[in-house]
Amino acid sequence: MTKSPIIDLMSKFLHALALSLSILLSPYFIPIFFIFIAIWHFEDRRPAWFIIPTLFLSIIPLIMALVLRKAGKISDLHISDLRQRRLFYQLAILPILICIVLLYFYHVPIIIIHMLVGCILGLLVLAFTAPHLKLSGHLAVLSGALVGLWYLYGNKIIFSFILIPILAWARLYRRRHTLVEVILAIIVGVVCMATALIFS
Repeated sequence: MTKSPIIDLMSKFLHALALSLSILLSPYFIPIFFIFIAIWHFEDRRPAWFIIPTLFLSIIPLIMALVLRKAGKISDLHISDLRQRRLFYQLAILPILICIVLLYFYHVPIIIIHMLVGCILGLLVLAFTAPHLKLSGHLAVLSGALVGLWYLYGNKIIFSFILIPILAWARLYRRRHTLVEVILAIIVGVVCMATALIFS
């Protein structure tokens, strides 16, 4: 039995939408949006506060992934293979540490440092669970970032949390994770960021 043209068209549209959301809200791009919005909260903004995180939270991790793929250590940029994820998560901690040190010397508000510590906590959990669970890096990063922004801006940005179920649908629709892996990733992102912010 052949599919009707309308069903086939709708299927292609949903696939394209899920793919687009997965790319736009990927762990390589979310840090750029997150850090720009977070730093915009402060009046005494400096160019280095934007440039350094963009370099060390987004560009360098992406370059690392490209190098690892070229070397055959990972199969794709989103590291679909469960067995390959721990190495990348461990390596991704280093640029964040460097970012923290550099931002400290540029006198970034301490709350930003704590948020970056929250990112490291999340990576440690993802690395620890990687051999057993394929937790969604997309959802862990997004949920953690939104908690950080909510801490700064309060309920003015509460509407942005709708992005979590939207992205969760995209990852589930593309069959990249199970529902349990998506839910646990959200919990990891929220708990790790909240833990870092409690001590700010």
